[in-house]
Amino acid sequence: MGERYCRECGALITGRADKKFCSDMCRTSFHNREYRRKKKEVADVNSILAANRRILEELSEKGIALLPLSDPRMQSFCTSHYTSAEQKGKHTIYHCYEYRYMIKRRGLTYFCYICASESTKRD
Repeated sequence: MGERYCRECGALITGRADKKFCSDMCRTSFHNREYRRKKKEVADVNSILAANRRILEELSEKGIALLPLSDPRMQSFCTSHYTSAEQKGKHTIYHCYEYRYMIKRRGLTYFCYICASESTKRD
């Protein structure tokens, strides 16, 4: 078996064959950094979802059900982030928490169709 090097500092590892770090300090440092990185990824996605939800909420409160994605109010809307999706025939309905919407194309323009929210359906 070849030489093994620490995943944190790159030092030569001695000892057990399955050892990945040269010391407890390197192991702890590596895992803490990974934890922070993963936590940041989740926070970034939650931030995008919260912004999408806020946009859908504001448009729903104003009674707007159809809006081109090129509209300035949709500039920060991220179509690649949603909490779930469901297929209804040939249409995909996206959910952003309790809000539902579809993205459709008419000619060269993409539109966001805002459906009734889940809370509205229950009332």
